[in-house]
Amino acid sequence: MRIEIAEAWDSLLLAQVISGSVLITQSILRKYIILPSLIIVKNIARMLLFQFPEWSEDLTDWNREMYVKCTYNGVQLSET
Repeated sequence: MRIEIAEAWDSLLLAQVISGSVLITQSILRKYIILPSLIIVKNIARMLLFQFPEWSEDLTDWNREMYVKCTYNGVQLSET
């Protein structure tokens, strides 16, 4: 199944451009929309349950999140 999917992607003319655009869009949505929304919902739920919210810890973890740039084949690029 994976081989068929890989061959289908290789047959597309702009496969790497499409794949890269989708990955960048997904990472932006995750970093700036989905994760902050989940942090807000989690802390509001904690307040409703009479628990202390964890805003600072959550925001610290969110800011510490990093993405690793890789080649088309999944090999990590150097960090320099």
